[in-house]
Amino acid sequence: GFAVTALLTVAIARVLAPLGLGDNVSVEPYAEAALITTALFPIVRPLYMSAGPSARPHPGVR
Repeated sequence: GFAVTALLTVAIARVLAPLGLGDNVSVEPYAEAALITTALFPIVRPLYMSAGPSARPHPGVR
């Protein structure tokens, strides 16, 4: 799920960032942001994935 994707992107960044940006680049801020986002994701997901009807108009419905 989401955590695996975040971990995968951090691993890819850890490999590619030094190649593209040099040896003095740090992936730590990106890894911290991914960790925080992964921790908050279960809390905010229900806010936008609710089962309620959307406010978007549907064709054929008045």
